[in-house]
Amino acid sequence: WAGTTIANVLAVQSRGKLLQQGWSPQCEKYPSRSDEEWGALKTTAIQNGEFLPESEAHVSLFDVGFRIGDGVYDVARTFGGRPFKLREHVDRLYRSMTYTRLDPGITPDAFEKVCLEVLDRNRPLLGPKEDHALWMNVTRGLGILGRDANPRPGPTVAVYCISINLKPYAKSFTEGIRLVTPSIRRNPPESL
Repeated sequence: WAGTTIANVLAVQSRGKLLQQGWSPQCEKYPSRSDEEWGALKTTAIQNGEFLPESEAHVSLFDVGFRIGDGVYDVARTFGGRPFKLREHVDRLYRSMTYTRLDPGITPDAFEKVCLEVLDRNRPLLGPKEDHALWMNVTRGLGILGRDANPRPGPTVAVYCISINLKPYAKSFTEGIRLVTPSIRRNPPESL
């Protein structure tokens, strides 16, 4: 953001205004649908225990997940509209939260049920042969950094899904891709 001008900030703010007016990635996918049709087909998300249209979900600028990346996430997907290894993804998310000392305030069993409900509520948005990516995000929540830090009210928990567009990858599946193996190794996990 070095060199960010007021015009850049206003552009971000105007994008937020579009979200408040009901913009959704699904609308770009099916531009021919009317607003009346979208009334029943807007993506549903859950944020901090409340199911709401994706266009009403928001993250504060003071959420430390947004500000400094203090949070964890996992992404699962569906195959044929059915979740694939969802429990394994939820368990991995909870292991990550254990390492980062993040408490979402909900058990893994209850979290899995929430994920399934988000998928069920969004199933009507899927077209034939389409699937969803299910995003699970947990941040430490609101907080001001520094010596006079305000107490945080609790974590921000969001579960939402996005339809997967596999068409751009079709050529890679049929023709393959080039692979480069670098000679430089990454940092070993033990260095954490």
